[in-house]
This record gives sequence, C-alpha cells and structure tokens, in this order.
Amino acid sequence: MNKPLTLNRTYPFERSFGGQAIAFRLMTGKDRARILKLAGKLHHEDLLFLRMDITQKAVVDTWCDNIKLGRSITVLAENAKNEAIGYGTVHHDELLWTRHLGEMRLLVAPDYRSCGLGKVLATELAQIAGAQHLQRLVVHIPRDKPHVQHMLIRLGFNAEALLTDWLMDREGKLHDMLVMSRWLHES
Repeated sequence: MNKPLTLNRTYPFERSFGGQAIAFRLMTGKDRARILKLAGKLHHEDLLFLRMDITQKAVVDTWCDNIKLGRSITVLAENAKNEAIGYGTVHHDELLWTRHLGEMRLLVAPDYRSCGLGKVLATELAQIAGAQHLQRLVVHIPRDKPHVQHMLIRLGFNAEALLTDWLMDREGKLHDMLVMSRWLHES
C-alpha cells in the first residue's frame, strides 16, 4: 500500500550557480519534449552509459508512465530559457524484495557540470527517497567515472559491489559497474 508522500520542499525553487539562476521542479508527463531535447544535446560519451536510452520517445514515454504510477519521482533542473539541463530520479517498485530501496538516476548536461548542480540534485533525491519511506538509496555507475564516484562518496554513499563486465555500451564494449548506496535513516 502506498504511504502518503510529504516532501519537505516546495517545488519549484531556484538556486544560483555561477551567477546563473537554475530552477528545480518536479517532472510531469508534459516534459517529454524537454527530455528528448536534452538527450539530443548530449555528447556521444554521455549516451554510452545511460540507464535508459532517453533519445528514444518510447523510453521517455515509459519514464513518464512510471512518474504517473508513482514508481519514479524526477526533479528537473532548468536554465533561464526553460530548457532542461539536468535531472535526478528516484525509482522504486513496491512489489520487489528490494522495495525498501530507491534507485537514483542522475544526469547533468555537459555545460553545467562541476558547478554543484549534481550535488543539489542528489541531495534532493535523498530527501525525496526519505519522504517515500525508503531505507536506502542505490546508484549504479560505470567504474571508469571516478569523478562521479568521488561526488557520491562526499554525499555519504559507499561502494557495495563491483560487477565485472556488467555494462555494455552502445558499441558493444563491456565495462565494470560499481554499485554504491547510502542509508537514509540512522538505525
């Protein structure tokens, strides 16, 4: 049974990054075109390890369906032109043995990296996951992304497992996957 979701934050809200105002709001089904436009601006390297191929309309439609069903909550970051420049998603499924876990998915457009935007999104996701009464937040990242790993460690995530040749990029090359997690509540 779904527990009521009470967020500690009112959306939308704004933060300044390098003098530029960035708005954060919850994604809805009306954001399909924004996500597809963001995907179209990503570099080839960014597309290699997407958990979902957000360049495909059907995939974005499924994502929007998961939002409508309450399986995913996504925070969009938008610039002054109302363009999506990043997102963070908490995805969970109450029917699984892992129903106490939320999976974090995070993407920041190349021009907005290294300014703290990813940290704000990850922090928001941890708060949302806590409000969903989840116990742990899990993230899957390619092992060869140490900058992402270091950001997650600073946010309280720990390495849980290294899965050899677990990821396959778009060109068929295998990569190791690092599973990291963070407890949301102290025991």
